Amino acid sequence: MKAKYLERLRKKLEEFQTYPSEINEIIKDYDQLYDDALASGRTHEEVYQSLGEPEHVAYELIDTIRIKQKKYKRNKIIALMPFISVMVFMGVGLTTDIWHPTWMVFLLIPVVSIVLTTRIKDMIVALMPFVSVVLFILLGEFYDLWVPGWLVFLSIPVVAILLHDRTVKGMANLVAIGLAI
Repeated sequence: MKAKYLERLRKKLEEFQTYPSEINEIIKDYDQLYDDALASGRTHEEVYQSLGEPEHVAYELIDTIRIKQKKYKRNKIIALMPFISVMVFMGVGLTTDIWHPTWMVFLLIPVVSIVLTTRIKDMIVALMPFVSVVLFILLGEFYDLWVPGWLVFLSIPVVAILLHDRTVKGMANLVAIGLAI
């Protein structure tokens, strides 16, 4: 009965295209759970009922497995970003001799991490300093607007207030920023 239970669980997990190492770990855990329940004096039927239908167990576990797989892929991309940034920087610099503002490609390292690990509302606020720096440098470098270009940095608190602080105090802060401009 135990072997039949574990085999049904294995087949269902394989249908979900789960990694073999994940499947083996799950089967090992459920094998131990089954043995512990039998050792405590339960019958095979009671153990089967307490663990649940193998198909149902697989459906419950698959969400956790997919979350792990997504995190693994995200972490790989985040870990590769410094290498990718150096390659892009060197490639553009060596082929076009444009080192400035190509160095801004290194801003992709924290930006990619923010994009892959935060919620959208928080992501927008977290990305605003990077967007402001890039806009400021591009405005200054290509249009010689260094002096009025600093105003892009005011977008950082404005966006944060608009997305996170919808109180009277937050709106008063927006009015103060507007008056300062």
